[in-house]
Amino acid sequence: MSLIKKQVFRFLKWFNRPMRDEILTFRKDYEKLVGRYESLLKQISKYMKDHSFILNDEYKNSDEVWKQLNSIDSFMLQTIRGDLDRITQDCEYLMEKGEQNPIDFPYQQELLTLHMTQLKELRRYSDQIDNTLKDFEKRLLRVEEVISNQMFAN
Repeated sequence: MSLIKKQVFRFLKWFNRPMRDEILTFRKDYEKLVGRYESLLKQISKYMKDHSFILNDEYKNSDEVWKQLNSIDSFMLQTIRGDLDRITQDCEYLMEKGEQNPIDFPYQQELLTLHMTQLKELRRYSDQIDNTLKDFEKRLLRVEEVISNQMFAN
């Protein structure tokens, strides 16, 4: 009986060891990055929702839409893309950092593997979102050109 207790005690002692500072720092950086990413996604969603009317080709014929078009801000879109680029760079840095972290225990490996998988997904989503924003920006620039031509015509 005492042998079993000793083995259980060793297991619990082994399992409850603290994580290395590098892994704790990595985890905190990961959580901050995910928080920034979620915040940016909300900002992108709001921006796209507020400017979704430019996706219609009918904007040329509506006075109400022309009033909305005057409030278009392509600089905000460029700021959003810049923020996404910084998050993407931070994601790549964190992935490199994660690959270099020493692992002492199996549960640390599982945690690190989970975070690395999620970082790779975040990186992939960042590329998809950036491509969508590029397409939206092209459309937005065309609309700004139409507005500019309309203003010069008046």
